[in-house]
Amino acid sequence: MRRSKSDKLINYVNELDTQNLLSMVKAKYGANNLAYTTDWLPLHTDLPYLDYPPGVQVLHCIEQVPGSGGSNQFVDGFYVSKVLKEQDPKKFDVLSSTRLNFCDAGNDYIGEFDLQIARTTIELDEHGQLSRFIHSNHSRDSLMTVSPERAIELYDAYVTIGKMMRDPANQIEYKMVPGDMVTLNNYRVMHGRTGFTVTEEGSRFLCGMYMDWDIIHSRLRALAKKLNVPSPC
Repeated sequence: MRRSKSDKLINYVNELDTQNLLSMVKAKYGANNLAYTTDWLPLHTDLPYLDYPPGVQVLHCIEQVPGSGGSNQFVDGFYVSKVLKEQDPKKFDVLSSTRLNFCDAGNDYIGEFDLQIARTTIELDEHGQLSRFIHSNHSRDSLMTVSPERAIELYDAYVTIGKMMRDPANQIEYKMVPGDMVTLNNYRVMHGRTGFTVTEEGSRFLCGMYMDWDIIHSRLRALAKKLNVPSPC
């Protein structure tokens, strides 16, 4: 498998869903993904239809559209979950116990694919602590396998936390410039993008890749042993 420079510094990059290890986030005709358009990209975590989504995403800005638009938006899913639990424990329980269906199907360089999984928006570990926050409206299936009464409760809770996400007080917005690189926890941080317009003066081009937490933790432990310092994990 071919490896990038960043890959060699840390460890193997997650190749799934990325051609030649890297994803080129750039507007194009006939786009099969909302990220490859100039439209507003709502807040989301990546690849929720996988049983084991990549834990880390890296975005490197190659080109940025001049003028307005094209800004990245970030929201801490753990923070809004904790606030929701304090303000409305019942809605927190609904989102941490009721599964939504996520899917993605089509034809790519790997051939035909049909990915499906059901999971909760708020995922808890065996101690009841937050372990993952999963959210992606454009990957969420319209099919729900719950009772009508539960569906009403789920949508009510979903709308509530959605409003919290979109509250500017809970967001960080930053327009990357060429050379910038952002690394985010895909199990916790949602990201999005404001819409933009491609002009003769320039477009917007980000290069992205994924890595897994187990590989990163392995690398940190190996480096700690080599440098004779306490391991951070």
